[in-house]
Amino acid sequence: MFIKSIQLENFQCYYGDNNLFEFKEGLNLIIGDNGAGKSKLYDAFHWVLYDEVFDSASRKFEKTTKVQNQLISDQAKDLCEIDDYAKTSVTLIVEGSQGKEYVLERTYKSKKKGVNAWHDDEKSELSIFKKSVLVPKLLSDKEEKERVLRRIMPDGIKDYMWFQGEQVDSLIDFKDNNSLTKAINVLSDIKEFDTYKDIAELAESAVFKEFKRNEKTLSEESEKYEDLEKRRTFQEEELRRANIELNIANENMTRAEEKEQEIIGKIEDAGKINTLQERIKSVEQTVTRLGNSLDRKLLSFNKNLFTQKWLLLGLDWTSSFGEKYNNYQRKKIERRAMAQAKLNAERDLEEQLAKPRLPINVPAPTYVKQMLDEERCLVCDREAPKNSAPWEKISELLAVEQATKTKQLTVVSEKPNNDFDNDFNKLYHNGLGLQQTIGNIENMIDEYRSAIKELENERALESRNLEDLRQEVRTLVEHTNIDELKSASIIVEFDMYRKKIQQLVLEKERIEQRIKRAKDALSNIEADTAKLVRGKMPQTLIDKRRLLKDFKTIADSTRERVYNRLIGQLETEANKHYISMTAENKAVRGSIKLVKQNNGTYMPQNLDNNGNKLSSINDSNIILIKLAVIMAIISAKKSSAAPDLYTFITDAPTSKFSENYAIGFCKTVATVYSQSIIMSKDFYYNTDLRKRLIDELGDQLGSMYVIEPSVSETERTNRNTLSVHIQREKF
Repeated sequence: MFIKSIQLENFQCYYGDNNLFEFKEGLNLIIGDNGAGKSKLYDAFHWVLYDEVFDSASRKFEKTTKVQNQLISDQAKDLCEIDDYAKTSVTLIVEGSQGKEYVLERTYKSKKKGVNAWHDDEKSELSIFKKSVLVPKLLSDKEEKERVLRRIMPDGIKDYMWFQGEQVDSLIDFKDNNSLTKAINVLSDIKEFDTYKDIAELAESAVFKEFKRNEKTLSEESEKYEDLEKRRTFQEEELRRANIELNIANENMTRAEEKEQEIIGKIEDAGKINTLQERIKSVEQTVTRLGNSLDRKLLSFNKNLFTQKWLLLGLDWTSSFGEKYNNYQRKKIERRAMAQAKLNAERDLEEQLAKPRLPINVPAPTYVKQMLDEERCLVCDREAPKNSAPWEKISELLAVEQATKTKQLTVVSEKPNNDFDNDFNKLYHNGLGLQQTIGNIENMIDEYRSAIKELENERALESRNLEDLRQEVRTLVEHTNIDELKSASIIVEFDMYRKKIQQLVLEKERIEQRIKRAKDALSNIEADTAKLVRGKMPQTLIDKRRLLKDFKTIADSTRERVYNRLIGQLETEANKHYISMTAENKAVRGSIKLVKQNNGTYMPQNLDNNGNKLSSINDSNIILIKLAVIMAIISAKKSSAAPDLYTFITDAPTSKFSENYAIGFCKTVATVYSQSIIMSKDFYYNTDLRKRLIDELGDQLGSMYVIEPSVSETERTNRNTLSVHIQREKF
């Protein structure tokens, strides 16, 4: 929908109800000095649709419920009588593509309770009328009202169609990956590919779980399988943590590199520094490569302790082990002889026990003892004098009972012996076989150490070369025209970020090694798990798993390819707008390149024909580049007619522009959008520039207003008499 007019009644500095702006197709310009009311007019547009205004104190948009009667003109509040209401309203008239008109009116009022005491309404009220031939129809259906609001400005593109100049940095803050993702979502249907990725991941995960269940069922060694599963879970968690840490390191690396480039951009001799930076980058890659080779060597050294048996260096174990083995065999023979003697004695006792006699413990030992003490057999009631034959026979009953107990205890306490003779024999002969290997270990280690030393020396040489190059950069910094204090702080900051980047490079290498180890471990675990399967896995499940793996790979690569294509499309459109906006200026402008960063985001950079970054570009160029990208987000959206159907509104986007840039921006906006409303101070004092704009835009210029604060010189200490004078320019 196009905006036909906006009328403000007692809205902030706009006192009264005669504050009317009418707009046409093309570029509509509101011109005014600082403090004239340009930003408040922008607030009026925003307030009608979104019930919020920009709060200068908090530097963000706040709801009506927070700012309350600050919305109402100070003059209106000053003139309001106690117990009366001060009211503000903004009325917006819009027209759809089929000629349908709607009137949107938002109102808010507050009751004056005292000189400085107010009772504010809880909220503002929005009324939407559909114009008709007879009487405007008030829309009461909430969903219908929401549809009208969305038709005026859809949420998805609103940020790139309505913004203030100071919001440009946050809108195009591609340091934040969410900022770029949000822009790409506006530009395309990339969310569909994200959905495909999610579906592919869920499907692949589901079939993987099904595969693991079948695998577990077909595994004969359940304990070993469970152990492998625990190891797999551990390695997957390690891989997940490492990937998170790598993302954080990449994010930190991107920010550190951006900061480093920002510092270099402040240096006049940036051309030489950039050349050195390229050499530094090349040497850094060499140092990294050598460092990786050295890390692999050191890692292999640790592995060789076991795989090459280097751990046995200096060990002569055959003689000492042989002596201990002989002692073990001798003691084993002695114990065997003792066991045999004991067995013989037990057999003799068993023979004695085999002779006919009374059952064990009959009579009980207590009675036997009594018979011995009384020297009489209590069974047959005959005398048995001490040490006589009858007495000895009675005493024999106690001896047999005691022997039986001893026999039982012996049997209970006896444990089978473990025979390690074969194991010790194998170890002994294995040791004999290792003697030659052990003898060569020292030479093998010396050769390996020499290779490591060579890598260390080579890396040290390249590191010194790298430090020399960095010293050249520091020297250049010191000899620029920057004052000594600022130069020193820049050098310190530069060194700080260089050291931080070096630390992050090492950190990333360590994390990447962790990721590789975790992936290798997972591959080994999967292979070991597969070996446990003793049945045939269903072929349909195998095929399904392979198919969904391929589907996930295709979904990932397709999303990446589409995303990169959209980046290229965005870059092409941005350059088109950038060239148009800088056409009036004769300075070197370079071209816009969206460069991928370590963290996966894309940052707009200004490059020359050879791909070198243009340094020392001024703030105007930086803002132009960002504005070009913002406009590209809308104009590159081929599936939508956003530039044709919706109004582009911006406040003070050209405040830092030269005359040529201001003209170039306005002409580009007029070309890109069917209707635009721009608030600017650039044409306020510079009437020649205003005339030039009128001449060069011609029919593309819709309407032009000049606004000025209306307040007497004696009343400038407060806003109780403030209003805005609106003058429509004729051309």
